[in-house]
Amino acid sequence: MSLSSNPTSDDDLLLPQGRHRRVDTPSAHRRCELDALRVVAMIAVVGLHASAAYLTVHIPGLLWVVREPAGSAVVEQFAWWAYGATMPAFFALAGFAATAVYDAKGARGFVVDRIRRIGLPFLAAIPAVLVPTSFIWLYGFLISGRCSFGESMSWAFADPEIRANRYGPAHLWFLEYLLGMLVVYVLIRWRSGSRLPVVDHGMSRFTSPWAPLILTIPTTFLLWAGHWFNGLDPILDLRNSFVINPLRWMHHGLFFLAGVGWYRGRDRLTRLTSGWIPWVLLASSALALTVRSTFLPRDFASSLSGVSAWLSTGSAAIFGWFTLYGLLGVCGQFGKRGGSTVKYLSDSSYWVYLVHFPIVGLIQANLFLFPIPNPVKFALALGAGMGWSLLTYEVLVRRTWVGRWLQGSKPRLATVPRPAVFDHAPTASPSIHAT
Repeated sequence: MSLSSNPTSDDDLLLPQGRHRRVDTPSAHRRCELDALRVVAMIAVVGLHASAAYLTVHIPGLLWVVREPAGSAVVEQFAWWAYGATMPAFFALAGFAATAVYDAKGARGFVVDRIRRIGLPFLAAIPAVLVPTSFIWLYGFLISGRCSFGESMSWAFADPEIRANRYGPAHLWFLEYLLGMLVVYVLIRWRSGSRLPVVDHGMSRFTSPWAPLILTIPTTFLLWAGHWFNGLDPILDLRNSFVINPLRWMHHGLFFLAGVGWYRGRDRLTRLTSGWIPWVLLASSALALTVRSTFLPRDFASSLSGVSAWLSTGSAAIFGWFTLYGLLGVCGQFGKRGGSTVKYLSDSSYWVYLVHFPIVGLIQANLFLFPIPNPVKFALALGAGMGWSLLTYEVLVRRTWVGRWLQGSKPRLATVPRPAVFDHAPTASPSIHAT
C-alpha cells in the first residue's frame, strides 16, 4: 500500500537503512505536546458536561438533563474555563491530523480514512449514544418537573425549550461540524495543486509566538457578528440542532486552520513550547476569562450591545487563543514526563468523548433529589464519567476491533531503504489520531 501520492516523500528518505515504519500513518513517532494537549482537552470536556447542571445562570438553548436551582459559582467558573480549553484544542488537533493524513495518503486515501474514522463513528454513535441519552434526558425532565409522563411518552412537550431542542446531535455536534470542515479542506487541497508550497509557507506562520494575539482580531469580529445576528455569540449558541450554524462553523474553523498551520510549521513548534511565553499566555487568558465571565450573566439576561458586546466577544477571542497556545506550550514542557500514561489517555480520548455523555447525565439526574453540595455532585459526575469511559475503553475497546476502527488498524511494517546521499539523523514527525 502506498504511503502517499508521492512515494518518495521526505519522511521516506530520512529513514535509516533498514528502518521499519508504519504504512498507515506518516510515521510511528508521536509528539508529546499534542498527546498531552489531547488529554487536557478530554478531561476538560467531561468536566464541562459534568458542570452544566450546576451553573448559576441559564444559557438560552442549552437543554440539559437537570438544572440545580442554586448552582455553584465555583463550578460555573470551571465551566467557562473548560469550554475555552476543549473546543479550540479539539479542532486544532483535528486540523493537524487532517493535514498529516492528506500528506500521507493523498485525496482518495484522505476521504476513505476520514469517513472511516470520523463519519462512520458519528453515524454509529447516533443510535448507540444519542438514543440512550434521550431516555436519560427524559428521566431528568420527569424528576425535575419539566415535563409530564404523558408528554414523555408522546414526545410532545409544552416546554418551548425542550420542544425546540429535542432533535439534534447533542455533544456529537463536534463531529458534525468537523465533517463539514474536512469536506472543505479536501476540496481546497485537491484544487491547490502546484500552489501548495506557497500556501504551506503562509500556514506555517501559525507557529509564531505572535499568532495567538493576531488571531484574536478576526475572531473578535466573527464573534461580534454572530452576537449581532443571533443575540448570542457563536461560542454560546448551544442550541441542539442538526442544522449547522455558519458563523459558529467559521469560528471553530479558525482553530482547525491553526492546526493545519501547526502541522505545516511542526519543525518550529518548539518556539511555542519553551521559555516563559506559555505561562504569560495562560496568565493573560485568566484575565480575559475574568472579563468574559463578568459580562456573561448580563448577556444571558438581556443581549449586550455597543461597547459591552465588543468587550465580551473580544475577551472571549483572547481567552480562546491564549488558552490554546498557552496549553500547547505547557504541554510541551511537561508532556514527556507523563510517558506511557499520557499516551494511553491520549489513545482513549476519542472513545471517552463519544461515550461519557449519557453516564454524566445519568449521575446528575440521580443526584438531583439528594441534598448534597453542588461541587460534590459535580465531582461525582466527573469521576463517574471519566471512570466509566476509561473502564469500557480498557475492557471493550483497546484491544478489540472497535479500537482498531477508532484508532486505525494495526499497522503493517515496511522496510524503506535509505539512499546514500542522506547521511544525517532522521527527523520525527507526528502520528495521526482519530481527530
